[in-house]
Amino acid sequence: MPDSDQNRRAEQFLRLLTAAEGGLLRYVFAMTGNPDATQEIYQETVLDLWQKFDDYDRSLPFVNWACRFGWIRVQRWRRAKGRNAALQLDEETAEALGAKYLADNQRHELRSRLLASCLEKLPEPARRLLEARYARRMTVEEIATQQAVTARAVYKRIDKVRHWLKSCIERQTGTGLA
Repeated sequence: MPDSDQNRRAEQFLRLLTAAEGGLLRYVFAMTGNPDATQEIYQETVLDLWQKFDDYDRSLPFVNWACRFGWIRVQRWRRAKGRNAALQLDEETAEALGAKYLADNQRHELRSRLLASCLEKLPEPARRLLEARYARRMTVEEIATQQAVTARAVYKRIDKVRHWLKSCIERQTGTGLA
């Protein structure tokens, strides 16, 4: 493989791994309950992921793919440690926790995509308001001064936009659970 292709492959892998790191660590920790084992298993999992990266189906969430490798590494760790591992979970409980984590993660990813879609539909003034408050981290008082309105008016506008975003997500999912 030419160097430029290898560099692109490495950059893509690192970008995906960086985004998935927290989720993978939480997943492994949920199944081990052991911070030291979590770090060791994480490092081994990263090596496995790099070796198998060409097999990754880019249409699927990377974190879910990574967690499957983490699950395999946890099972190896469990067999090596036996029943003496600290906070050892039985296999059924560990698998249930892992499955719940993956399901929760998928719901979170879906909600994030839906939120991004709804943000694009917002009128420009509402988008600028959210950008000022959350992206630029302006206080409500700063926004009020800038717009020559009261802080209460800014709070009401933000609340109205948040309710609209919640309704937008609910309409897209067909639920009232946003």
